[in-house]
Amino acid sequence: MRDFYRTYENHSALLSRAMKLGWIQNVVIIPADPIMDLREWYILYCLYALVLS
Repeated sequence: MRDFYRTYENHSALLSRAMKLGWIQNVVIIPADPIMDLREWYILYCLYALVLS
C-alpha cells in the first residue's frame, strides 16, 4: 500500500486509473518499470483489456 501511494502521489490522473485495476495487476506494474510513461501504458493496456473481456 505504501509503495502504491509513493508511486502515484504526484500523478493524480494515473492514480485514478490504477485504482480501477485489481491489486495483483498493480503489484506487477509498480516494480516493473520505473518510467512513469511506461507504467501509464501498462495501466491503459490493462484497462483496455478489461473493456474487451
